[in-house]
Amino acid sequence: MPRNPFRETEQERSLDRDARDRASGRDRDRDDRPSWREIDKVRDRSPHSDQAREAPARSSPAGRREAEAVRKSAAASLDALFTPAEPASVAAERRLLQASTRGEREAALLAHEAAHGFPRGWDVLVHLVDVRDEALCARVMAALAAGAPERAPAEREAAVAAVRERAFTLASPEARGAARAVVQACRT
Repeated sequence: MPRNPFRETEQERSLDRDARDRASGRDRDRDDRPSWREIDKVRDRSPHSDQAREAPARSSPAGRREAEAVRKSAAASLDALFTPAEPASVAAERRLLQASTRGEREAALLAHEAAHGFPRGWDVLVHLVDVRDEALCARVMAALAAGAPERAPAEREAAVAAVRERAFTLASPEARGAARAVVQACRT
């Protein structure tokens, strides 16, 4: 069978292409791939190359602590942006709960009363039953007796325990009467 001159095989086409490339001074395989030197240049210009240099610093204990401190401060500032601010009276009542001695409780209660009025929080009132001034203690107990019907049984029992403990040291009849009123209000 005679050969068709218009039909080339794949091998013949490839040989012709290679001959043309050699004649033009071009190496097809070499031009298609960048050299290692070119790859390194691209890496050095990359915006991520600085991160690669900082990575060893983060692997040291001091670098990790610094990175953790930055992360925590950023998280705290984000939380502050999205957390609603609490009213000043709530923050002041929280300070009342932090007072640990009788004198501190009394001073904190008087300061709170002057700035924000008498506290209304149940936990705060139970905590303040132990103030030194008996007239102030009687006012705290009257506020407890007024709020007792709205409270859960466990909360009322905690208040009764605190009032009974304080009642042993009360000398004034007004404070003792207020203590009885709290116990009675919490029992009903």
